[in-house]
Amino acid sequence: MSKIIASCTLLCRCVPFRREVFFGSCSHFYSLCVPLRKMAKASLRSALKPFFRPLWASPIVRPVGATSPIWAGRRQVRAASSDPARFGQLGFWEEYHQGTGQERCHHEWFLEADAALEPILPSLRAVCAHRSPGTDAVDVPTALHLGCGTSSLGVELSRHPTARAVGLQVTNLDFSPVAIEAMERAFSGETACRNTWVVADALNMPFAPACFDLVIDKGTYDAFECADAGHERKSSQIQQPLLTGELCQQVDRVLKRDVRATWLQITHAAPELRLETLNASLPTCSSASGSVWQLWSIGCQSLGEDDNGFEYFVYSVRRRPRFVLVRTGLHQADDVDVGEFVDEVEALATAAAYRAAGSIDNFSVQPRTSLSPKR
Repeated sequence: MSKIIASCTLLCRCVPFRREVFFGSCSHFYSLCVPLRKMAKASLRSALKPFFRPLWASPIVRPVGATSPIWAGRRQVRAASSDPARFGQLGFWEEYHQGTGQERCHHEWFLEADAALEPILPSLRAVCAHRSPGTDAVDVPTALHLGCGTSSLGVELSRHPTARAVGLQVTNLDFSPVAIEAMERAFSGETACRNTWVVADALNMPFAPACFDLVIDKGTYDAFECADAGHERKSSQIQQPLLTGELCQQVDRVLKRDVRATWLQITHAAPELRLETLNASLPTCSSASGSVWQLWSIGCQSLGEDDNGFEYFVYSVRRRPRFVLVRTGLHQADDVDVGEFVDEVEALATAAAYRAAGSIDNFSVQPRTSLSPKR
């Protein structure tokens, strides 16, 4: 048994997982074996997940350049409390942003804004593809930077040529007045910024339903995961609704009901747990027979590792298409799929628009058979 423990200890020291509370930095030699290291990390995470789940389920939110879970250089944020529930408390974030504001106007978590922008661009191009320059204000694509803090990611997003071409409007939301006021001061002089800043709770957003094409989340879901873990420690006998579940309900409400609309999460949370928690938290649909159907598709992409061996990921959460508009021919083999839709009423409206434009083709709306029951 002692040999097994020693072997596991050695492996933990060699494999730089993202939980610094468990693992040390990567050695220079081992950093040369990236594919092998990633395989070892994934295998060890899967094997140890049942044993370390309480700690892995409460990710430590790391600022860019941090060398410890609590940034040693940020004295204004007291490190005395180890309660992860603090990440869901307004007082903690007000104190944190007051501290960061003394050094610079904005501050990034996980990745710098330019690095975080790269994995967002494919989704941005998808929602902007069917818009044209000079389009009506009603059709201008919109993005929500959820839990923005003092990040400039929303501003960098609006500055991108693809966003400028269609007039993308970015809304930055945070429940910290200190953070929002700092960002408004920093970018008040940019008339072409197309960014607005809103003080509001992410669990009670003051927006109309289905109003955003993109929801961008860089560490916000992680903070709510931490808060959930802290609440579980305090009230293990009282079942409380998970904050991550409430957040998913809110995003479901404000995200447009379109197959291109995307919730993007940038995080260092590994797929072994993040996919599980997302599938458990996202809204589902129940059929008449009692089956529960998964309404979301989740994609995951690795963004590589930083200098400390922390690997980052982007998760793309989209609605599954439930209906398809088909241009019907004389024979079934001649049928052509025109588009995929979340709601049947939208598919029917698109068919009517084709007919109104003078199309002589026949169209039919058919349910998708690709929806799978939730396991």
